[in-house]
Amino acid sequence: MDLSNLQSELVKYGNLLVEKYKAQLKIDGTYATGDTANSIAYIATRDKLEIIASNVLEKIDKGTEPGERPKVSSIIKWAEAKSVRPKDGKGRFIKVTDKTMFWMAKNIADSIEDVGTIKRFNGAGSGIIDFVYQNQKDEMLNNIFAAYGRDIQETIDEIVKIK
Repeated sequence: MDLSNLQSELVKYGNLLVEKYKAQLKIDGTYATGDTANSIAYIATRDKLEIIASNVLEKIDKGTEPGERPKVSSIIKWAEAKSVRPKDGKGRFIKVTDKTMFWMAKNIADSIEDVGTIKRFNGAGSGIIDFVYQNQKDEMLNNIFAAYGRDIQETIDEIVKIK
């Protein structure tokens, strides 16, 4: 059976969901280096749509549980991308050096290990995966089912023509 209508809808929604996930990272303030956003892609086969991304998207979505410790190097990369600067014990900014960035990142990693992430999401994640999907779900599913129905109807019409 030819599923060209369905495949076309899957490609359309693959592109849409990828763009919505990338936009939501910026909207909810979890966009830093762009690595996670750039990792988001889709695979549309004949009859299936799969959104793929680096495992960091899942960490953003669900947060990091206490007991998990992120790499200090990852924290440094994030801090540089977000222009997060080290502070002294009184909350004043201090000179940015490799040493001060390391200690700041180590302290952040220690805190994440102790209490999890993300503070403004109450130590949980942003919920981005379900949020974006739920906002697109109804229209997307209706259009995908309609496209599949057109494919079935076209196949039936071909069978009827042959007989």
